[in-house]
Amino acid sequence: MAIDKRIDQLAAAVPELSDLLALYDLSNPGTKKITISQLVSLISLANGVTTIWATATDSNSFYDARLIGRDIRLVLLGGIGSGEIITSGTPTGNQLYFDSLAGTIYRPSGVNFADGEELTIMYL
Repeated sequence: MAIDKRIDQLAAAVPELSDLLALYDLSNPGTKKITISQLVSLISLANGVTTIWATATDSNSFYDARLIGRDIRLVLLGGIGSGEIITSGTPTGNQLYFDSLAGTIYRPSGVNFADGEELTIMYL
């Protein structure tokens, strides 16, 4: 038979710091927690993200000097996700091709940005 204990007789449970980080480590399959150094690098990475809002014209390309030498993370076309952003090859379907040397985003051949379409671009 179990013995009932008063609350003052129970042992205190001290949580491990790693148990408080409930994020997944995608770079190391099979693990569930990230390390403190990985968390610091994620926070540092997030601080470097810049967002710009721009208006496109009726063309299959969009140029902005602020994109030269950058790494694009997200493009929203009129508030809707663009699809995959590629940096080599030819875009097809919903893909966008980004040339970081020229600071230009290209849509697939025959598909243009709408005139006056609002673009939201997040980059590092």
